[in-house]
Amino acid sequence: MPLNFGSNNALDIFRDFLENVKETENYVRVVIDYSVESAIAGGLLCKALKELDIMFELINNLMEIPIDETRQFLINTKVSSGGSALALAATSTSVVRKTSTGYVIGAPVLEEALLYIISDYVIIPKEVKYLLASSVLARRTPRLVKGKLSASEEKFLGKLENDDLIKKVVGPMIMGWNHLKPEVAVKYSVDLLVPKYFMRDLADEVSDEVIANELGLPREQITGNNYIIRQEWYVKDLYYLAYLLMCIVDENGVEVLAATVLNPGAILWYALKMYEYLRRLRTALDEFLAGDWESKGKYKVMHMEDPPPLTMLTKVLQNLGKLGRDEVIANELAGKVHVPIQMLSQKSREVLRTEAKIVGGYAIFSSTDVLSKVGT
Repeated sequence: MPLNFGSNNALDIFRDFLENVKETENYVRVVIDYSVESAIAGGLLCKALKELDIMFELINNLMEIPIDETRQFLINTKVSSGGSALALAATSTSVVRKTSTGYVIGAPVLEEALLYIISDYVIIPKEVKYLLASSVLARRTPRLVKGKLSASEEKFLGKLENDDLIKKVVGPMIMGWNHLKPEVAVKYSVDLLVPKYFMRDLADEVSDEVIANELGLPREQITGNNYIIRQEWYVKDLYYLAYLLMCIVDENGVEVLAATVLNPGAILWYALKMYEYLRRLRTALDEFLAGDWESKGKYKVMHMEDPPPLTMLTKVLQNLGKLGRDEVIANELAGKVHVPIQMLSQKSREVLRTEAKIVGGYAIFSSTDVLSKVGT
């Protein structure tokens, strides 16, 4: 049955799409890309489909997509073959437009738009809203490199603050600074990370002035907005949660991150693993700063037996000014080269279909020579 939408209202188009799926008693395919934003948005969509008793299949856009008549939700991806598609995408302005295969619903903050639409069908628990907020923050890390949130993103987080879910605190961009002792916060902070203090027990007092001096930056440059979860939960700092979500993509894949939206309690298990990731990050950081790596164009290839999630390591080094904005850390071990997919552009990811094996959130190559074909 062809889709026949009589409205340009995003909510109406979404509703008509779902009703059409119900009428045909068919399942719907949800296609996501390798990003925190797409995984969290896809997970929220799957949560709604599950509660509406609509069968669905979740896949990533690097997988082979069957050519059939299955209805498709495309989250920040242009992949479409067969069927009718409703694409949900991050765009500079809110837009609803028709395409040859269906419709595109675009919004400056995809998480907010999808929350608004889906709240019309199901109740969204506060834990899922934490994930949506951290998804917004994840794409603005590392903060010294990516800059401030957009006005639309600030507005969305402001709504969650008005709902008494989170609070904004201005201060040093040290994760945990507002609810932990400063000497504890600098021990575990990734964005912003201070090498001298990271994963080390301190006896001396730490202040924002001391941190600025240690990093060689003006005090105002390390000051920004921190977002804290008001209620007691597994994680308190939303930026810490953002890095945790990125680590889940690297270590487990985007589908696993999407599944946490259906079961936010799983975050506890991953949060416990984060401490091990930070320990490995300390070792990797020391190795990199000691020059234990080789350059392959825009890739800096290390040789670690027990590496931390490479997206986190890349962002830390970018924030410290040790990597360029388009440079990425790769790791070579036993003749296999691991590259974090979420750090690559959409154009570079397309090469992975023929050149790499995908395991979790990594593209695995047989040689560093292939990296010249991939770019970043």
